Amino acid sequence: MQTRAVALPRVQATGKYNDNEVSTLQSPPGFGYPQPNQNWNAGVQIVQSIYDGGKMTAAVRAARLTKRQAIAQFQTIRDDTLLAVRRGVLQTSLLAAQQITVHEPR
Repeated sequence: MQTRAVALPRVQATGKYNDNEVSTLQSPPGFGYPQPNQNWNAGVQIVQSIYDGGKMTAAVRAARLTKRQAIAQFQTIRDDTLLAVRRGVLQTSLLAAQQITVHEPR
């Protein structure tokens, strides 16, 4: 999921607000109107890679193979654990059967 997210477009937003005191602002000489005391700036940018020399495709393929490897390792560990439990149960039941045979009167 994280690898595929690199191939998707990204949205970047910026903003800035500045408020100055009215007394610190001065009009230029010869003009009778005051300077604005508030300043607003905002920006939005959308960025997406169009071509990265096959880097995105290779990264997605590698992530898919890494996921398959992790699933295979999990299944191997699960199967080994089940085999060990079944062997233990079988050995215990065989031992119990032998002990019953030994303790039976003749």
